[in-house]
Amino acid sequence: MAGAVGGRAAVLIAEDSATQAERLRAVLEEAGYEVEVARSGTEALASARARPPAFVISDVLMPEMDGYALCRAIKSDDALRDTPVVLHTSLSSRPTPGTRQRSKQRFRLGLPRASTAHPRPGSRVLNAPMHPRPGYGK
Repeated sequence: MAGAVGGRAAVLIAEDSATQAERLRAVLEEAGYEVEVARSGTEALASARARPPAFVISDVLMPEMDGYALCRAIKSDDALRDTPVVLHTSLSSRPTPGTRQRSKQRFRLGLPRASTAHPRPGSRVLNAPMHPRPGYGK
């Protein structure tokens, strides 16, 4: 199975903040994923090419290559184009009226939750299916 290590799905985290990377690692490992961390988009791309992951979680703002450029590079690589990429950021804006209600509605419907800047072990950050829809990335 591509993107698997010892039967566990391999996840690549591209995150320049050691604190954020470790928070994400803790959540993912607790959920049963094999996790590798890259400190830049450039490092993440090299890692993905060497050992394609089941999916990538990338910070938006990073040195050398940001998350958007990493996503474009992954989607333009024939060997990686079907790899799902989740972009996240620790930047936030103030919630607007109704934000909490919309989040509760998405949760009740079983829809994916947005990546949080402060994931916690036991949180439901990754409750979405980890398989791309047909034609994803093409």
